[in-house]
Amino acid sequence: MKNIFVAAAVSVLSSVAIAEGPSWTYVSVGFVAGDSSDEYKDGNLSGHSFNASAQLSDTFHARIDYADVDWNEEDSSEGHTIALGVHSALTDNTDLVVEFVHSSYDFRENNENEGEGYDGYGLNVGLRSMFTDKLELSAGVSYRDLELDIELSDDVDEERQITTYFGGQYFVNENMGVGIDYSEFDVQTTDDFGSIGILNVYVRWSLGGAL
Repeated sequence: MKNIFVAAAVSVLSSVAIAEGPSWTYVSVGFVAGDSSDEYKDGNLSGHSFNASAQLSDTFHARIDYADVDWNEEDSSEGHTIALGVHSALTDNTDLVVEFVHSSYDFRENNENEGEGYDGYGLNVGLRSMFTDKLELSAGVSYRDLELDIELSDDVDEERQITTYFGGQYFVNENMGVGIDYSEFDVQTTDDFGSIGILNVYVRWSLGGAL
């Protein structure tokens, strides 16, 4: 009887010590701020973000990201990214993530030119890990191949972006967390377009496992 009690106690303590994997069903709202050296939009930016993800099975999830950003007093952009992804457990608390994505954004100058923007597809590869029961870390790289509807020049109607990102989230309780992510968009089409750095500070509500 004593041995059974000891084994049960060890099992409980072990399950507490090892953090579970990250949640794939959640919603979050945030504030974004950044700086751009892009030829089309140069300067500071700020706005709001919304993100939602649904775990469809043990290994599949779907996700949507939305952002509404002001580049200055007169110019703005609005758009979304939709992702269908696979997450595979590398360890008990770390997932390898591969996502196929579609992005679409519209730009407005002087509150006009609603039709200008870009639309395209890409791939995300990264890691999400519950470093502890309270702290989640993430990092990865993204590729985007975009069709432009922006009059940058007569010779440019496509754009390729390589993005690196990393971040962390601290869980206040079992379901609610606060986090910060940083993304660096590096435009590959020409050397003239530069890069865009964006910081996203958010509050997230995790809703458990698969729907």
